[in-house]
Amino acid sequence: MTGFAPTPGRPEKENVQAMFDAIAPRYDLLNRVLSARVDVAWRRHAVRALALRPGDRILDLATGTGDLLLEELRGGASRSVGADLSFGMLRLARPKFEAAGKPEARVCQGDAERLPFSDAAFDGATIAFGIRNVLDRAQGLREMRRVVKPGRRVVVLEFHETRGLMGRLFRVYFNHVLPRIGALVSSRAAYSYLPRSVANFETPEDFASLMKDAGLREISSRPLTFGIAWLHVGAVDPD
Repeated sequence: MTGFAPTPGRPEKENVQAMFDAIAPRYDLLNRVLSARVDVAWRRHAVRALALRPGDRILDLATGTGDLLLEELRGGASRSVGADLSFGMLRLARPKFEAAGKPEARVCQGDAERLPFSDAAFDGATIAFGIRNVLDRAQGLREMRRVVKPGRRVVVLEFHETRGLMGRLFRVYFNHVLPRIGALVSSRAAYSYLPRSVANFETPEDFASLMKDAGLREISSRPLTFGIAWLHVGAVDPD
């Protein structure tokens, strides 16, 4: 079992990085079990939202173990890059790409607030369930816009507080059941952090406004699976 506890006095970004390093070995297993594999369908929605063209070069931020980037490669992307703060996660991504016959994919450690890429270097950018962990989300979105070519898309897949009856039922699971399963298989601290981070995250409407303020246009936001996850899409202004 992998343990994690935040270190008092350590910068929050480093605590988040250490948390994901610690849970990396069981991360994929827990994703599939805790979401009943619905996370696979959510990622496919994100890939379709990119409107990929053959050979597109995509940047996937908070790539983790590379699941979304792998879907993008299967959808026609090429020479794409997955960036993450966690080396523990990235170490697990590389073998996935090689096993899938996509060895051209690159992974690198990267901070979403200071991306190590030139302007307009990519044909699209994605981030799945990671924007919550970016401390300055507005800056992270501006950076995604900066590195994407004019006329192409930035796609964000994220959890928000679920509303209505389904929301109440899901919160029971999210706040009480999920941390207990996480404690048995991986880390209670990490899987208690997840519902707290969602509770403190912007509403879908406020996040769409944040995307607009970051300079993205043609913003669209739609719920997936009764609003458990949301798909946000914005376009970079054409020249």
